Amino acid sequence: MKTLILILCLVASVAGQSLAQQTTVVNRWVSPVTKDFMSYPESAYTDQQLISWGYTQKTFQFEAYSERPDADNVTVVNRWTMPNCKESILIAEHEISDAQMQSWGYKDKLFQFYAYQTRPTDGRQYKAVFRWVNAKPQGDSCRDFTLTTVSGEYNDAQLRSWGYSEKRLQFYVPVF
Repeated sequence: MKTLILILCLVASVAGQSLAQQTTVVNRWVSPVTKDFMSYPESAYTDQQLISWGYTQKTFQFEAYSERPDADNVTVVNRWTMPNCKESILIAEHEISDAQMQSWGYKDKLFQFYAYQTRPTDGRQYKAVFRWVNAKPQGDSCRDFTLTTVSGEYNDAQLRSWGYSEKRLQFYVPVF
């Protein structure tokens, strides 16, 4: 009986480790280019790389899946390089088609993580992640910049006071 309990404990421990290995932490950094927030999963670059490129003020945003969860409403979240700005934005595959992104001049699509397109009804807690459009003036090379925020990170009034508009739901991430 003790052997069975020990085996069950080991299986539970390994299962917990594999769950942790399937996620990536997404942090918010201040960009040296836009002087605004950029969201990067820890699996994309090391802190040392981002700091050497001039990024500052690392802040935890959320955790997302680095491996595809077994569900129907999973979406891929990609990073696209912004035209004229040398920065990038996060776009979920269901938001805007690749053809549309490319027609706007975006390039270098790169996988970042998995999330849920709609809030799952599996009894777990999930947070909504939104995309806000920057309202910079015509002629600014980063005019089309968008900000990814997680529910509760900032309130809508604060983001509007900073010049953001057009709040759009991007995806849902689990609360761990």
